[in-house]
Amino acid sequence: MGQLDCLYNQMSQGRPFITDTLSACIAFLDVTNEIGSSYSLRQMATKTPETTTSFEHLVRLLMGIADEAAKLIFDLRNGHLVEVHDKKPGDPVTVADFCSQYLIISNLRRVFPDIAILAEEDPAEVEEVGQKLQSVLADRLRVQPSDRPLTLPADLASIDVSECVVIIDPIDGTKHFVLDDLPGSIILLGVAYRAQAVAGIMYQLGTGAMVYGVRGGEVHGLGAASTEYSVPVQSNTLPVGDLVKSEGTPIRQCFPGYTFKTPAEIKALDGVKMLATDINWREPMDRMRAAVEPDFIVQTGGTGHKALLFLQGVVDVYAYPMPGPKFWDTCAPAAVASAAGRQLTDCRGREFRYPTPTELKANTEETAGLSGVEKDEYFRHRFGVMGSAVDGMAAMLGPIAADYGCPEHEMGWAH
Repeated sequence: MGQLDCLYNQMSQGRPFITDTLSACIAFLDVTNEIGSSYSLRQMATKTPETTTSFEHLVRLLMGIADEAAKLIFDLRNGHLVEVHDKKPGDPVTVADFCSQYLIISNLRRVFPDIAILAEEDPAEVEEVGQKLQSVLADRLRVQPSDRPLTLPADLASIDVSECVVIIDPIDGTKHFVLDDLPGSIILLGVAYRAQAVAGIMYQLGTGAMVYGVRGGEVHGLGAASTEYSVPVQSNTLPVGDLVKSEGTPIRQCFPGYTFKTPAEIKALDGVKMLATDINWREPMDRMRAAVEPDFIVQTGGTGHKALLFLQGVVDVYAYPMPGPKFWDTCAPAAVASAAGRQLTDCRGREFRYPTPTELKANTEETAGLSGVEKDEYFRHRFGVMGSAVDGMAAMLGPIAADYGCPEHEMGWAH
């Protein structure tokens, strides 16, 4: 891939991230026929299936796919070829999201043609972009399983992958990606088995770190808290209630005197550290602040990034006590948390439940025509998300989640 490699090297020399049009993206991806093939991505993905039923092979393949998806995302970003539009106000999606999802699913289908898949982005838009990628990406469709270390418990080694659902967020934290804040952008690939998160791969674009693990096994790649980037943190000094009047605004506009610190520096702070969303501060968040009484509030976005900071021990409490996180936001982090000996649950302390292949198929007709926003509503968790190293957190946050959690009859997915 001479032209792509050359372009990657040229564009990685500190040039700023900008958005461009889909037509430019297509032109870029069609500039060469070096590979000597005119197959589309879908044709390439289905030309010669290399099928297997091994759960270990599935996990290792997802690890290899995450590596390749990251390379693709950087090729698009560094080529200034990432068109952006909003699914809804404040919720952007980019060509890179669509391309990443297409690459992930195409490689999965090559080896596991019948596996159940739940992915964030709209299939029609993903298909439209994917069909136009042409031969320049053909070599990305033969991704091989990763040979990274993997601890696989015996009870999972023999499970039937036909009972698994692969749950995909091609870029979690797209808002960070658009703003060129890459540590907050993470590829999330999770596997649910019999409604339980059992395997997770989290690829942090800003650091190139892959954190992964299997339930009952060992977490790999977690390492020490990063010193490579910084996030806002401030002392918890404002009286409770003062922030409600600022509902819906970025949290940095609510709290004065914030400073930027690396995750390693935040971890070293003496006191309870609570992780908060970096936007949309609402009354439930202030009630949570009153219940937890943290010494410091750390701000960032992206469920995957927040979960990673919790898993690294940077913060003591990560919670969002109202509907918001979706299945593709939590499956991979929940599995990795289990491998790390921690828990990521809803705010009532209950383990997340994910659809089985049978349930997902039964809901296909109902979900087929949903827009991206409607799909988000359908597959979101009713009572938010919580990770805590502080005892009794579910008792503190459960009542808040119950007050603000969406009634089950309003949810597409009963869980």
